[in-house]
Amino acid sequence: GITYSEQWVLSTIEKRLVEKQIVKDTIYGFSTSRQYNFNTAVSTRFYGMANINKLGIVAIRHVVNPAISYRYAPDFSKPFLRTVNDSLGRSQRYSTLDETIYGAPSIGKSSALGLGIGNILSMKVKSKKDTITGYKKIDLLQGLNLSSSYNFLADSFQLSRIVLNARTNLFQKIAVDFGALYDPYVLNKITGRNVNQFEWLKNRRLARLSNANIAFTASLNPAQKTKKKMVNPEDQQQLDYINNNMANYIDFNIPWNLYVSYRMDFNADAPI
Repeated sequence: GITYSEQWVLSTIEKRLVEKQIVKDTIYGFSTSRQYNFNTAVSTRFYGMANINKLGIVAIRHVVNPAISYRYAPDFSKPFLRTVNDSLGRSQRYSTLDETIYGAPSIGKSSALGLGIGNILSMKVKSKKDTITGYKKIDLLQGLNLSSSYNFLADSFQLSRIVLNARTNLFQKIAVDFGALYDPYVLNKITGRNVNQFEWLKNRRLARLSNANIAFTASLNPAQKTKKKMVNPEDQQQLDYINNNMANYIDFNIPWNLYVSYRMDFNADAPI
C-alpha cells in the first residue's frame, strides 16, 4: 500500500550561538512538510505433524509462518535540516520541525527488504478430564519469531539488527516472554559504537548478542478456581430477592486479581 501524510504548522525553530550558549528561537509563520512511502508484504504458512503415541503424547504440531516485505520511503528531511556550532566549534544538526506536534520527517531515504519467520509449537496429549474427546492441547511455544531487514540505500550498516522474541506458558499459569537483539556488526568496546564491518568477517559468527530480556508474569484469581454449585429452588429464591434489593445488602465477595511480574535485562553494548 501507499501511505501519505502532510503536516501544516504555524511555527518552526532556529538555533544560534549567543555568548557561548546555543539558544532556540521560535519563528512564526506557515510551513508544511510531507511524507509518503510504499510498502508491500506477502506471507504463507506451513504445517508439520509428528505422530508420537508414546508416554501419553499423541502428536506434536509445528506451524511455520515465513514473511517477506518491502518498503520504499524518499528523504523529505533535507529542506528542514540545519547545523549550529557550539562554543567548541562542534557541529550539531537539527531540524526546524523538531518542536512540532508530529516531529520532523525521517532522515534518509529507505529501500528496505524485510524477512521474518514465525513458529508455533503445540502438543496433543491424552486427558482423563476431557470426557468428550479424551485429548488436551498444550502450547509448548506460543510464538518464536525472528526478523530483520536490509536497506539498499543506506550509506552504511545496511543490515538491521536481528530481532528474536518468544513466548510460552508454564503450567498454564506463568507467562514467559523472552526477547533478544543480535547485531551483525562488530562493536568497538571502547566507544560502545558499531564498526561498519560484519561479525562474520572478523569473528566468524553471524551476529553477536547485543541485549536480551526475560519476563515472568503470573495472575492469581480465586474466582478461576471456584466451581459453580447446584442451587436448590429455595436458595435460588433468596438469591433472586437479594439481587432485586441490592441496596439493602453488602456483597463481601469482592472480585480481585493479583498480578506478579519479574523481569531481567542484559546489555552487552555498554562501553568499558
